[in-house]
Formats: sequence, C-alpha cells, structure tokens
Amino acid sequence: MGEDADPEGQHSRSYRRGSWLETGWRTTVTAPSPKPAAGYPNRYEQDHELILYSGNWEMDENKAHSGGSNSFSNDPNATITITFKGTRLDWIAALGPLMGKALISIDGGEPVLVDLFSDIELFQQLVWSTGDLEYGVHVITITFPTDGGEVKPINMDALDVWGVLLETSES
Repeated sequence: MGEDADPEGQHSRSYRRGSWLETGWRTTVTAPSPKPAAGYPNRYEQDHELILYSGNWEMDENKAHSGGSNSFSNDPNATITITFKGTRLDWIAALGPLMGKALISIDGGEPVLVDLFSDIELFQQLVWSTGDLEYGVHVITITFPTDGGEVKPINMDALDVWGVLLETSES
C-alpha cells in the first residue's frame, strides 16, 4: 500500500490484493485520500478541557449522548464560557420534559433565549448556532435566565466548531 502525490498536489492511495508471484493476479485500486474539508466542523465533547464551566455541574452517562455523556446543571449561577477561533459554533444538547431555558450570547452581545423543553426526550440535538461569523476569535457565554422563573436544568452535550477551541481566560 502506498501514497503518491501528482504534480498538482492531488493524492492517491493504491491498494493491492495478492501478487503475481503468489496467485498469478494482482488488483490495484486507486482512490483519493481522505482530506478534512474546510466545510466540516470539529466535534468537541462536553468534557473538553477548553470548555469553561462555573457553578455546579453534574455528568449524565447515557449512550444516547454524543460521546456517551453530557453535563447538566440547575444551579441558577452556573455558566459555560467557550472561546473559539473560526467562523461558526453549534451547541448540541438534549431536549426533554424536565429541561429548562438558557441565555446565550456571542462576544458579549444581546443574549438569545434557548428553550430546551420538549414533550419527549431527544438526544444530540442542534439547539443553537452562531450562524456564519467573520473568521476570528469569538466568546460564547451560556447562562440561566434571571427573570425569577422556575429554574430547570440546562445541558451541554457537544460543540461543533468550524475552527478550534481556545483557552478561555477567567474573568
């Protein structure tokens, strides 16, 4: 098995089955080498070291979650802060009858309310997205609403990032 590059930078990989000496036949298949496309996100699980949690958070292990677990909290002072360099971030979470609402903001902007309630449990759901942003460093903050309403849990299952996570400085 070998990999070669042609003058235009195209890669190919050859796969051989058998040989002339052993069997009298040879099969060679050439296919493009897999390359990560710029249009695909990096998946970061909720327990990644660059996701900054404050307050009380617990872990729920369940094979239905991305990576087999998620983090959840019903601490009204709990927050999640994520710093990334790139063009987009998607928040992946579970929805369900016991889930509450969260506020999420981009770069300190006006927060948006995200409702994680659903009549039935749904796992690995895209619950919010930055949409397409200008390439650069962005900070996402997830908090609980402060409207005095009933506090129900929020959760983090994973992040899909068109870019990379960066270390968040604690403020």
